[in-house]
Amino acid sequence: GLPIKSAQDWALGMDVHPGERVMWITDMGWVMGPLLVFGSLMLGGTAVFYDGAPDHPNPARVWAVAERQGVTHLGISPTLTRVLMASGERAVPPTPISALRVLASTGEPWTPEAWTWLFSRRDPGVSPGPFPASMPRSSTNRVSRSVARWASSWFVSHTWG
Repeated sequence: GLPIKSAQDWALGMDVHPGERVMWITDMGWVMGPLLVFGSLMLGGTAVFYDGAPDHPNPARVWAVAERQGVTHLGISPTLTRVLMASGERAVPPTPISALRVLASTGEPWTPEAWTWLFSRRDPGVSPGPFPASMPRSSTNRVSRSVARWASSWFVSHTWG
């Protein structure tokens, strides 16, 4: 059941396709670890892993790994975003991640400050759209260039019941 449900969530909730590369800042002890493995691989994608702290040896490590590995889908939490914010400009990627088309998040609500910081630093030419005033606690938040073509903002929220 878990592998099939993971693939369903990745396909419908994150628009993962064969050949795409998914990286989620997590560990195997949290639900997103197994979802990363099963969801990505069952859809013909690649699960991208790294070892160690996401902000060591420097706070731009997440972006460097994502760029080097050609990540198309990146899962990042509001907590990690706030950690990177505290590092200031050292945590800013030198250029937008070329292959990235989806940013996703789970686990907790976003603050307006972290939301704005992430999008303004990730790709200065991209507007995150308005910050959602009331984001459900259990939500998956997706930002996708393909969604932006037909959506009025860059934010899509889906609450899993």
